[in-house]
Amino acid sequence: MSEFTVEFLPGTARDLSAVRPDFRDTLLDVVESELSTNPFPRGKIIKRLQGFRIPTYELRVRGVGENYRVVYRIEGRRVLIIMLPPRSELDRRLSRMR
Repeated sequence: MSEFTVEFLPGTARDLSAVRPDFRDTLLDVVESELSTNPFPRGKIIKRLQGFRIPTYELRVRGVGENYRVVYRIEGRRVLIIMLPPRSELDRRLSRMR
């Protein structure tokens, strides 16, 4: 049984549609398994992002030829997925959020 509920914000649908179909299921499985039990920073897989007033976190998801980041916030027992950019777009997209 999971302790946290993972919710995708409406804007993440565009990000998911850009992920290669054969990697999309893997990405979603990692998001659910990692964030539903313990979404807080640990090791290299999850870290807190600097420069945000509201605590914002990053989950690293890697696959063969794929390197994505899942940016999210925690509200109570809910994990809100804000965006799912490829690593190459992360800095540019985060600068727009700050």
